[in-house]
Amino acid sequence: MQKKLFLAGGILFLAFAVIITAGCVGSDSTGGPTVEVVEIAAGQQVSSLGMGQIDGMINWQPNIAAATESGIGKVISYSQDLPRSDGKTWKEHTCCVFGANEKGIENNDLAAVLTGLMLLGNEYITEHPKESAVFVSDWLYGNTDPTFGDKTVSGTSIIEASLPTIRFSTDITDRWLESNYEFVETQRSLGTIVNYLKDTSREETEELIYDFDSYYTAVEAIENGVLPQPVSKDIAIGYLLSDHDSPLFILLKNWEYFKNNYNAYLKPVAEKAGPVEKAELYVNGQKICNVSIVAGSGGPNLMTMLQTNAIQYAVAGTPPFLSSIDTQPGLKILAPIMTEGSALVVTADAPANNWAEFVAWAKESSAAGKNLIIAIPQVKSIQDVQLKDALESAGITYKIKSA
Repeated sequence: MQKKLFLAGGILFLAFAVIITAGCVGSDSTGGPTVEVVEIAAGQQVSSLGMGQIDGMINWQPNIAAATESGIGKVISYSQDLPRSDGKTWKEHTCCVFGANEKGIENNDLAAVLTGLMLLGNEYITEHPKESAVFVSDWLYGNTDPTFGDKTVSGTSIIEASLPTIRFSTDITDRWLESNYEFVETQRSLGTIVNYLKDTSREETEELIYDFDSYYTAVEAIENGVLPQPVSKDIAIGYLLSDHDSPLFILLKNWEYFKNNYNAYLKPVAEKAGPVEKAELYVNGQKICNVSIVAGSGGPNLMTMLQTNAIQYAVAGTPPFLSSIDTQPGLKILAPIMTEGSALVVTADAPANNWAEFVAWAKESSAAGKNLIIAIPQVKSIQDVQLKDALESAGITYKIKSA
């Protein structure tokens, strides 16, 4: 007998990024210490670190585990422990969410089913961590083990090291809501939110960025033991090649588990190693629609696809959603997926093992005329915002390397 849906309390992106040619080095024009940052694709940062092209990186999982498991790097600080300019830390900070555009929200029953499936994917990871690591490794690495320079590492070992550092939770908690607003305020102070969200109150901000109707519909359906029956045209779900998106990967790689245990599941059209591109959504034994699973090159890319309706749903970071909504309201966050899951990493032989030692190293290097070079995945990403704020708290200037 099938259970009813219930709530629980790659290949890495390998697009090569050219390291921007160095600009001026040493202290900035004010005479203070400086760290230079460069945008490098998330999946390329470990190789760049191993080749000595950068001194460190702030990145998301599983790239952190790839750096440590390969022996290329070591963790200075996980993201939740980085200092903020207001004296706090980023404990339980927001990260990836499940969101949609206006077309995706139109059919609340469909949005509720997809949101409910994300909850189930999270629950599976919590209850089956070792099995989850195998499925997620399959999605990200396929049948091969990743290589970083001359270092080859077991994909499964990377994911087994990575998943425990991520908080997979779909609970809409006060802390999660507060964390999202903290990112809005931080981005305002950094000058990266300048339009619709620039001066909004917390209540006005939440009205613009959230739509929890599908979440509460899913919760009500769970409590009543009945799942809504959606009818829809074909849909598309966007994601990034990171184990932050593991609930989606689990749903598709282990689809028979969900078919056998629940009344909703996503079935791949073809089963193979690596990512799934085409699937079918089933509810109560009935095929509802075809589903395209679309990999994005980054959060901003997913937001563009949502805005142009190339996809209707996406698993992506909170900051890209905030930046997109600030520019063009309409996209909505439906539910959290996970929190934390990032870190600042430096080369394994760096003369620093924690944040205080990193600050001292950065200041000494700048005074000697050689600024540290730290890679970020994207400007305005969670990692970029956190690094910039942490450096500000230490009195260190953050400068993008000039071309």
